Amino acid sequence: MGLVVRGYHRDTRELVEIGFPVFSYGSYPAGPGRLDQRTPLDLSSAQWDGFTINHDDVVFADDDGVLFVSLHDAEKVLEAASAIRKHLRERGGAVEE
Repeated sequence: MGLVVRGYHRDTRELVEIGFPVFSYGSYPAGPGRLDQRTPLDLSSAQWDGFTINHDDVVFADDDGVLFVSLHDAEKVLEAASAIRKHLRERGGAVEE
């Protein structure tokens, strides 16, 4: 579990202390410059560069980025990732666990 923020986040030290992963553009301790009004779909979906992400999607994230995948295609992505990891191990490459 973690949080993906399209923007900056605050409270980095506290988030690290509790082990809660946050993926964002970076930290900005001063907080938001404005507070937009919520729309009815804000807590059930998100818009990201013309795409809508909702409960039918899976999110993969690490220090290098965030990937949104349709739940329908998640198994294929996991299989591809497993094949890549196997290939890297066979070649003696570093693979993070």
